[in-house]
Amino acid sequence: MLSTFGHAQNFDAFLQTAIEKSPYLNTQVLEIKQASLKGSKLMRYKNPEIEIEGSRFKPNGAGKDNGYRSTLTQPIRLWGVGNDREKLAEASIKSANANYSLTRAEFIRDLSLEYLLYKQNSLMINLGNQEEEIAKEIYEISLSRFNGGAISRGRMLQSKVSYQMVHSSNEALKLEGMHVYYNLLKRAGFSEEVVLDNSHKFSTISKEKESKNPKIKFARANIEQSLENVKLFDNKIEWLNVFVEFESEPEQDVTRFGVNIPLAVFNTRNEEKQIAKLEAKKFELLEDLYEKELSLEEKRLRKEASGLEKMLFDNEEILKTDLELLELFKKSYKLANANLLELLDIQSKVIETKERLIDITIKLDANTILQNYYSGAYNE
Repeated sequence: MLSTFGHAQNFDAFLQTAIEKSPYLNTQVLEIKQASLKGSKLMRYKNPEIEIEGSRFKPNGAGKDNGYRSTLTQPIRLWGVGNDREKLAEASIKSANANYSLTRAEFIRDLSLEYLLYKQNSLMINLGNQEEEIAKEIYEISLSRFNGGAISRGRMLQSKVSYQMVHSSNEALKLEGMHVYYNLLKRAGFSEEVVLDNSHKFSTISKEKESKNPKIKFARANIEQSLENVKLFDNKIEWLNVFVEFESEPEQDVTRFGVNIPLAVFNTRNEEKQIAKLEAKKFELLEDLYEKELSLEEKRLRKEASGLEKMLFDNEEILKTDLELLELFKKSYKLANANLLELLDIQSKVIETKERLIDITIKLDANTILQNYYSGAYNE
């Protein structure tokens, strides 16, 4: 609901609740848990196998006898493979965390920008109320002058129509505000209405020195994961089977020990290795793209912020002059020293200046949000 009351929930609390309850973000948390479990699975040893076989002996001209054979086989991971698998598991978890960090940063950015639409609409409604009060005051002055015979009925009706049009426009703004408000709730993942403050001002968030743009962090984490895959696929053979066999026959008992070594003749895992290398190269190209994008956006945002600050100062000075003029013309109109069209023109200029100030304020907030996002201030 649109509100400026003290008991309204501020944006920081609203954002924190959205982060905690967002089904979209919670699915990313589950992906981190999945990556951890997959890492444990990657490090897991294979189970031993046991084979038991019974035999029935019947030598020529002799009685029958029984025998048996049992074999225990244990797959053994080759030296160094375990370390490669451990590093791949760690890189996979790091990649999942980077993906969550990117998703979270984009969620905060998008929800903050959506809030700005809500804030802008609220400010425009407040301005519409002010405009309506001014138009009503001018209409009442015109009605009083008409009743006193100072102006024609046409002039009085002109001020009345102006007041009615402002009122109608304000009602349309309130209707639009309802749509903006519910879109904000949907973006946040809320199912119930909240009374939300509309005066939050965004500021640059101080960040740690090593903070990086979330897209760059995501690309680097995936490069690392792909390169660890390459190292793992360098091992053409990961396992060999050690076995012990015991065999009992009517005339003898036999014990055997041995090793089953697979030969990497046809399957050298070369394709898997090349695929992992291409995956690493893909994310290296993306990292380069994100670095260039970051450099340009940071320059643009700094220049834009400087220009907006100057525009804000200039329009605040213009507003002071416009308000002074408006008061002078209202007094003059009461005394019949100014005509209605001049007064309406000054009123229009005041509203236009205030609209520009709202637009500049919202653009400054949006600029700050994007600066925080690109600098990595929204990272987990």
